[in-house]
Amino acid sequence: MTDRQKERKKERKKERKKERKKERKKERQAKNNIPPIYRSGGIKTIMTKL
Repeated sequence: MTDRQKERKKERKKERKKERKKERKKERQAKNNIPPIYRSGGIKTIMTKL
């Protein structure tokens, strides 16, 4: 492999790492945005209370 190929490979690896980091951040945010009602026990407990 030439130096140029090695550099490109490194760059692609960095880019993939960045993308994965972004995805994980989005997943965490989505998980944290769950309303407290669902987090506290879910719909079933709420329905039984009604």
